[in-house]
Amino acid sequence: MQYSFCLYLLIGLPRKMLIQFRAENYRSLRDEQELSFVASNLEESAGKTVPILGGNKKLLCAAAIYGGNAAGKSNVLHAFGFMVNAILHSHSRWEGREGVPSQPFLFDTVSIKKPSRFEINFLVNGVRYIYGFSMDRKIVVEETLYAYPMGKQQLWFERNAARDPQFNFGKKLIGEIRTIEKLTRPNSLFLSAAAQNNHPQLSPIHEWFSDQVISFSSSHRDPRTTINNIEKKELSVTDLMKFLKFADLGVSDIELTDEDDESKKFSTEFRAAITEFFKSRGDENIAEMFSSVSPSKKIKLLHSGYSNKNFPIEFGAESHGTQTLFSLIGPIMDKIRNGGVILIDELENGMHPHLARQLVRIFNSSDTNTKNAQLIFTTHSTNLLREGELRRDQIWLTEKDLKGATHLYPLTDFKPRKSENIERGYLQGRYGAVPYLGDVGFINSKG
Repeated sequence: MQYSFCLYLLIGLPRKMLIQFRAENYRSLRDEQELSFVASNLEESAGKTVPILGGNKKLLCAAAIYGGNAAGKSNVLHAFGFMVNAILHSHSRWEGREGVPSQPFLFDTVSIKKPSRFEINFLVNGVRYIYGFSMDRKIVVEETLYAYPMGKQQLWFERNAARDPQFNFGKKLIGEIRTIEKLTRPNSLFLSAAAQNNHPQLSPIHEWFSDQVISFSSSHRDPRTTINNIEKKELSVTDLMKFLKFADLGVSDIELTDEDDESKKFSTEFRAAITEFFKSRGDENIAEMFSSVSPSKKIKLLHSGYSNKNFPIEFGAESHGTQTLFSLIGPIMDKIRNGGVILIDELENGMHPHLARQLVRIFNSSDTNTKNAQLIFTTHSTNLLREGELRRDQIWLTEKDLKGATHLYPLTDFKPRKSENIERGYLQGRYGAVPYLGDVGFINSKG
């Protein structure tokens, strides 16, 4: 494994990247759905690709998910978020008596009784891993981890709740695995328990999920992540201002001040209430983001006014677009500088299409994205299709069938030509994934 890691450094191949993600029986994802970052063999002028060790495969740095309202775009990101939350917190935060906060497909008497399943194919320190698990509402049903150093498969562990003994460990997995096995609750992932007990081989895999992945919902754009980046010196005010001025928001400077005691108390109580609300809805990734970010600072954005003076405006009084961009700047710049995966539901929410396009360009450019950061986003904006910002293999579509199940599929299934007007084809329904609207005459109908 060490040899593989050194080889990746020597020839400049990516050390940490997402390859594929699969989810089944989670929310509207009834059947297994797959999102892949493996580039096709199509000739494309746009979009960065990253070669990986073995064969001629390359990975993409952005994936856009289109589809009609309520088609399940957000559920793809929710599924990813649930998987990450289970890996990070099932051992430390899921109480044994509470079971598993899973959300199976509800419109099917068979699916509602079946476990939800998740699988991820990814790189950590130059080694490819395939990790997956399935859960019903009470326990972890199955869990497996395979490693592929130099492309050769190694079973590290597998778990099956219906088998006795439940666990089977491969010869390449060392450490106190039997002790950790005894500590692993029925509703906890072994990977989560192993990381809590500092297992030397499994902790770096766990850290990929804790350090490399961050998610933003369409309704939640929280500035505190960016504020934390500033406080931890991970983002300088100078760099932040460059971005804000580039976006032409009229912001001349920022002002961070400590909260007073009363505000701190209110923020803590409010954060706790919001955390519990999102937990009750099953949005564990959003709940975690609220509970982990410390709102130690208040922020005001300064705007240039008359008489060459700067006038401060409370953050909550800023436009929705300004709040959205400010909230995303810290995490985006962190991933661009350090690598990782960022998931953004409704990327263009509150932002001008030109600005949303520029954010995609940052990930799609070899000049700016030197650490191979990856962006997964949902969107309704067809500007990206018209202006050629996305490769054909970066475009994914969602559509619900008549029974309410979401189907996720790549645009490349339709084999569009390089010269094809993708935007026009999408809006005309050539690729599916658009709502079919009835006649508006029903508005005046009395029947």
